[in-house]
Amino acid sequence: MAIYLHLDRLIGLPEYRQLLSDHSRVRYPAHYLWLRLLIEAKRINDHGRFSHSRTQPYTMKAIGQLTYMPNPRTLKHALDLLHSLQLITVKAHIIYVSHWDYLTRQAEHQLIPAATPPTDVQPPFQSERRYPLPKVPLTEGLKKQARDLLFEFNREQPDLNNGQNLRYVIFWLQQGYNPATLARVYQFKRAEWQRSPRMQPFIRPSTIFGAKFPSYQAALPAPPHVHHFKGPTAEAALTNLCVACNFDVAAILKQAAREHLTTTEAEVTALVQSLRV
Repeated sequence: MAIYLHLDRLIGLPEYRQLLSDHSRVRYPAHYLWLRLLIEAKRINDHGRFSHSRTQPYTMKAIGQLTYMPNPRTLKHALDLLHSLQLITVKAHIIYVSHWDYLTRQAEHQLIPAATPPTDVQPPFQSERRYPLPKVPLTEGLKKQARDLLFEFNREQPDLNNGQNLRYVIFWLQQGYNPATLARVYQFKRAEWQRSPRMQPFIRPSTIFGAKFPSYQAALPAPPHVHHFKGPTAEAALTNLCVACNFDVAAILKQAAREHLTTTEAEVTALVQSLRV
């Protein structure tokens, strides 16, 4: 039986609105890819399934050919973003379009309740109400800061440099945290969790920069106190020279010039006389 795809219902999906508000470079390829998946799933007509059969998934090359996305790297990043936003699900390596009944059902039914109206960046976790508005405007400079930080965090795991993780970094930068604080929290939690095999899988931006990030930041140890050595004052240094040169004014002046101490013969003479009293 032929089905009808209600594309006008897309805006009723909170996940789709998150895709529209995503600020990563892969946002547009991911949006195009999801529309292509909808069309192919409609053609297959099996509850949103996108595969050769119920047991045989498509290869990445086949997905690229069917969706006209030949670049495997772009395709992988787009699929990762759609999966992280829960617009698609994967079961036994087979892709399914999420909310298929909602998008294809003929009968009228209640729309999914609308989420909080989008701001510059939606909080990438559930506790949205605690952070209603960003304090720092979203600019190209801030986006670049976030991308550089994410790249630095994930040098050993480049697959984590995706749009979803970037949203976590952007969100906290917009909340007023500076990049140095984010870097310090990430390095501290990574060093702490690397000692525990149970916690090692959670060394990722989505966990460290999730809703608990403020508590992680508050738990940072105080930076070590650095004691700065203060050298002797000019007067004390000159007094030491007087003693070392046996109160010889000429010798004191000569040594003071070598040590770049600014003084005059009158000052040295007065100091020598005061010390001899």
